[in-house]
Amino acid sequence: MQAAPAAPRTETNTRSTLILGATFLAALILLALPLPAGLGEAGRRSIVFVLAAVALWTTEAIFPALTALLILVLHPLLGVLPFETALQGFGNSTVWLLFGVFVISIAMQESGLDRRIALSLLAVAKGNSRATILMVVLTTMLFIFLLPTSAGRAALMTPICLGVARAMSGESKGNIGKTLLLSFSYVSLVSSMGVMTGAMATILAVSLYQSLLGFEWSYLAWLRLMLPPALVSALLVWVVMIVVHPPEIKSLPGGRAYLAAELARLGRLRGREVKVIVYMVVLIALWLGEKPLGIPIAHSCLLMAVVAMLPKVGLVDWRTVYRNMSWDVMILLGASLCMARGLTDSGAIAWLSGSVFGGLGGAGPLAIALAVSAATVVFRLGFPNNFSVVAAILPLVFSLAKADGINPVWLGLVCVGSSVLGLVFPTQAMTHLTVSSAGYFTLRDMLRLGSVLSLAIVAVLLAAAFFWWPLFGVGPR
Repeated sequence: MQAAPAAPRTETNTRSTLILGATFLAALILLALPLPAGLGEAGRRSIVFVLAAVALWTTEAIFPALTALLILVLHPLLGVLPFETALQGFGNSTVWLLFGVFVISIAMQESGLDRRIALSLLAVAKGNSRATILMVVLTTMLFIFLLPTSAGRAALMTPICLGVARAMSGESKGNIGKTLLLSFSYVSLVSSMGVMTGAMATILAVSLYQSLLGFEWSYLAWLRLMLPPALVSALLVWVVMIVVHPPEIKSLPGGRAYLAAELARLGRLRGREVKVIVYMVVLIALWLGEKPLGIPIAHSCLLMAVVAMLPKVGLVDWRTVYRNMSWDVMILLGASLCMARGLTDSGAIAWLSGSVFGGLGGAGPLAIALAVSAATVVFRLGFPNNFSVVAAILPLVFSLAKADGINPVWLGLVCVGSSVLGLVFPTQAMTHLTVSSAGYFTLRDMLRLGSVLSLAIVAVLLAAAFFWWPLFGVGPR
């Protein structure tokens, strides 16, 4: 009887072994083939590392952080980068920006303030079905400022959305639950492009801008360029959802009663929650005042994170942070910067850019932006997150832009914005997998809605690229 639980582990180990073996064999074959014209051996090896990392990250044959460490040790071992250079990504300021953001978000979750904010905003709708869906959209938008991962937003919002859906529609699983859950899941993705700390992928993008272009983003500069298209895209999700799947009834008192009961259970605002609010206000003020104060974003974030862990004045103790910190994400970020450096230093980026986008020479900014957006969306179909897509494609986009006389900062933003469009399959995001398990929508629902929204959001993104970003000095030329 005790031997029964061993079967799933054996199946998992067998699958992992097969995938690892297939990846290793494919890598050996690629390394044994004749070198393509214009590509050196170090360049080929760096490309093989990226392909192997993407394969292992997508299939999760081993832990993603272990894949990242494997890539780190192979770069110097096979002569692509010196060991000290391979590790330089961990000294990048954005790694510590990410650490600081995680500390503050852990403190918020420990205090319960995140749940109070979400419930309070949803209660503003007062039981009106369309207003409730809109508040889900706006609440999710708010949490891109506070929680840097889709997994964190999913952990917070999914139980609340499910509770509201059940209170509104009971066990019928009609349009209310479908629109609530899909709206949250879609907006959690598309709105993450609006804030430079909104997702791991945007933090990685900022790092690549710094390491490959020498371009430093300020918090406010990213916000004013990317938040408007993110907000328009989020509102577009709401409009499409209520048009395609309109709520069955206008007013749903059951949902209002559920939210009131949950808020009553939380009680009055506690002192710990007030301290979190004060910390967040100070942190955002430091970010917005980065240039006049002369304190870089990562520095101010790390400063507030350290203060937040001090005795008496702090928000959370180190042990709690240690238990809840996503250390593997920081390793992934450092390894991705190592891969980008390997591709660049070996000349692989220039070769790949010419091979993938070679036919676009002289096509003009609109055609190139459309091609980059389309390629990014297609690549995104096979990835469970946009982090891997940005790591693999953004360096190519920078190279393409330089070769065609296009502003790489501008074209890079098109790529980053397009990378959030994993809206078609449940496997494209943790939030999709989380909400799809509730059974309120089908794969066909997601395929139809996600395809329509992807086309619409690409149009919004390109409109921003040609008409909004140039107002702030970021144009195609």
